[in-house]
Amino acid sequence: MGWRYLLYTLGAITLFVFILRTVIFRFKESPKFLVYRGRDDKAVEVLQYIARFNKQESNITLETFEALTEEHNSLGSNEPMLGGGAKQLKTTWIEKIGLEFDRYKMLFADWQVTRLTILVWLTYIMDYWGFTVAVMLGALLYQIPNVGRKWTMVMSSGLMGASIFIFSAINDEKSNIGLNVMEYFFQSMFNAVLYGWTPEAFPAPIRGTACGVASFWGRLFGIVSPLIAAHLYGNGGNVDSVLYLAGGVTLGCVVSISLLPNKALGSQSF
Repeated sequence: MGWRYLLYTLGAITLFVFILRTVIFRFKESPKFLVYRGRDDKAVEVLQYIARFNKQESNITLETFEALTEEHNSLGSNEPMLGGGAKQLKTTWIEKIGLEFDRYKMLFADWQVTRLTILVWLTYIMDYWGFTVAVMLGALLYQIPNVGRKWTMVMSSGLMGASIFIFSAINDEKSNIGLNVMEYFFQSMFNAVLYGWTPEAFPAPIRGTACGVASFWGRLFGIVSPLIAAHLYGNGGNVDSVLYLAGGVTLGCVVSISLLPNKALGSQSF
């Protein structure tokens, strides 16, 4: 049938999923995120929607948020702040830029958050540095109490790196195909858990910022690593040197994941 029909099929599936996502599955934004963006009225609407869906009654109104804002102002602080309600929407561009910088500062507010931020970024860097459908297996493993997200990622990244090293020592067709499958299998498992876990790990006010910057590091080193590999291979090196580099850096995920806090900082965030 050819590549055109493949693209037609993939495009049709993508369009179908897009329609499902935007028309049928109308997801609501997190109330906590809306509050931190100063959209108190939208946050109240979402809370009322959640209450109706669960056949409960919500007593939270916009007046509740306004009362909290007035209480904050009565303490003598008139400076705009993250989560400052409607007041945050009336800030100048300079103040908005300052608030965004405050959001980044929260990623390094104390040792625990700094540790989480740096280790997550390093994990994304090392994951993308290694070569890019074990998603269901990863989803099942992280629900096992003694395994969880952390050790699922440790195990899958370790086996992913090991498969790259073994691949460099094997030179027959069947083994090469098998190890390629093994590497992609464990990489898919690792990514399935990593991408689902990262938003849970950070508190709601900085969740989008943290995930966005982590993805940036991953994409950046997904571009840089082939350039370094080409440099190594082009300067009289061989394929094994590239594989050793990829496998070694991928095994770094084992270290960074092992050092992550056992309790996700954003576990109580909605």
